Amino acid sequence: QLDSGLFPPMPVQLLDVSLGGACLLISSLVDLRRGEMGELRSHAAAPSGGDGLDRLRLRVCWQEVRDWITAVGVAFEPPLKTLPQELDVA
Repeated sequence: QLDSGLFPPMPVQLLDVSLGGACLLISSLVDLRRGEMGELRSHAAAPSGGDGLDRLRLRVCWQEVRDWITAVGVAFEPPLKTLPQELDVA
């Protein structure tokens, strides 16, 4: 779920993730501005007390809108030290 002070919280899909940021897919039209701050929250993850997906601060870097779908590139503030255990595919 993506949360910002400019709009109500909305569900997102995580398309790609790295230590520095992520690409999110929003199934609606959203007007996000570059540099806008927000928070990414996962309801599936238990609070980790560390670098988990339960609550991450982010900054919007870019967005692209096509056919009622919005892709958003975000940078984590601060960057992650390790990928969250929920994403460990090794």
